[in-house]
Amino acid sequence: MSYATFPIAQPPTPPYVVELEDTILRSQVDGPYTITRRKYTRARASTLDFTWSYLNDANYLALMTFYESTLKNGSLAFYFTLKTETITRTYTVMFKNPPKTSYVGMGLWEVTCNFCEQ
Repeated sequence: MSYATFPIAQPPTPPYVVELEDTILRSQVDGPYTITRRKYTRARASTLDFTWSYLNDANYLALMTFYESTLKNGSLAFYFTLKTETITRTYTVMFKNPPKTSYVGMGLWEVTCNFCEQ
């Protein structure tokens, strides 16, 4: 299946928060023992939190149009590529919540996005 691609090339502002999902079920038994097993067999999913501190008006409008029109208010998955100085990784994600936006001034926006890996 082909997904849309995140429209903003500008990298988010560090720090990047990538939280792995806990996929282990734990049960206490008599004594100091714990029985563990996997919840399910699919690979671990991640929750990703990113903030763009100074997003210009054009990128802000592109993001909001992407969220509202292309993703139908966040109901569809898309590709998000994270580029740092040392790695480039593409995730297949969905919005966990709508983007949080605040106007900073001079045509700049602060935008926070929470993604769930699919």
